[in-house]
Amino acid sequence: MINRKKLLINLFAIPIIIPANPVPGGGAPLSVLGLQNIVLAIGTFFIIVGPILLVISLILSAIWYMKAGADSAALAKAKSWLGYTIIGGLIMFGVGVIINTIIAIVDRSFFNGGSFFGIF
Repeated sequence: MINRKKLLINLFAIPIIIPANPVPGGGAPLSVLGLQNIVLAIGTFFIIVGPILLVISLILSAIWYMKAGADSAALAKAKSWLGYTIIGGLIMFGVGVIINTIIAIVDRSFFNGGSFFGIF
């Protein structure tokens, strides 16, 4: 069993005892533009790799489905893999729609720049 008193002491005392030292050699702090570039690079990577993995997964599940034949366990595995692939694809492409909708609402182009019931 974890001793709660020691856990609390460790959680709260370590940041006080060990101050954050700067990285040797310094360096520029991360700016908003730098963070935006990092997020953009990661997003671009997933936009390129995601559909490729989706197609590979669809092909593999189709091959497993055809190869299963009368084996009910292999058929169930292929069907579940296909289902998970379709759900993953819907989530992957749905996230883009949700993010673009949020961006359009935030920059007010979603409502054609007008107000929304006098609130925004």
